[in-house]
Amino acid sequence: MATFRTPNGTMIAFDVEGPEGATPVVFVHGIIGARSTWHDIAADLAADHRTYCIDLRGHGGSTKGGPYDIEHYTDDLVAFLKGVIAEPAVLVGHSLGGVVSAETIMRRPDLVSRALLEDPPMFLASGSDFESSTFAIVFPLMLADIREKQERLAPADEYIAGLAAMPALNGAGTMADVLGPDGSARDAQAKKDFDTNALQAAIDGALRRHDPSRSMAVPVVVLRAEVFAAFRPEDEPRLLAANPHASVEVVPGSSHLIHDEQPELVTKRLREFLST
Repeated sequence: MATFRTPNGTMIAFDVEGPEGATPVVFVHGIIGARSTWHDIAADLAADHRTYCIDLRGHGGSTKGGPYDIEHYTDDLVAFLKGVIAEPAVLVGHSLGGVVSAETIMRRPDLVSRALLEDPPMFLASGSDFESSTFAIVFPLMLADIREKQERLAPADEYIAGLAAMPALNGAGTMADVLGPDGSARDAQAKKDFDTNALQAAIDGALRRHDPSRSMAVPVVVLRAEVFAAFRPEDEPRLLAANPHASVEVVPGSSHLIHDEQPELVTKRLREFLST
């Protein structure tokens, strides 16, 4: 693990692999994740790309403590791109990481060459949109569960047992089946390290101040989940209206956790995207 301290004092933990001088690819995780969620995909791409997997503030090995809002997450990513990458990078962002990546492009397109966004909740900005989504039900349940385990210092085995008892979002067995032993262990550690105030902020609306009506001035591909999606079918024409150069691809059989459920497909699509 390497670290980078931003001008505002946030310490960003990250992993870096791959040959120096190769195309930089920066992976950004979702709201309850950590950089480890990208471990296998980043390792594959590192054969011929320079891959960086970062922990957002409040996650993994990065600084704990807010504010946990879109402005500060974006400040941190912009600082990382300027201070560590120092050339236009490819962004790969899942969920929250997708929104932070989109906001970064809108603010500093000079720092980004292109982006692949995995089921980003870009259009769950209004209270009514969020409150009518499944996430408004699931997030408080997840928050209570993680806080209860953290408060009594539950071991990783208890988090893993919870995954084994949780149905997979795509209906394919349990979450433990989807993640596998290594992925389940990484997910458990991410939850142990997670500052739950970040999830509370998301529930309270701190992440919804992203304005998706602005254009992203670089090539963008959005991977849309087929079930339990944060990027909904009705969001596609709204995205394309502001970004006619973007494209949206539905991943059949996938839920919001596309790269967990279909890592080979995501890796293949990333390689195609990077070689275009």
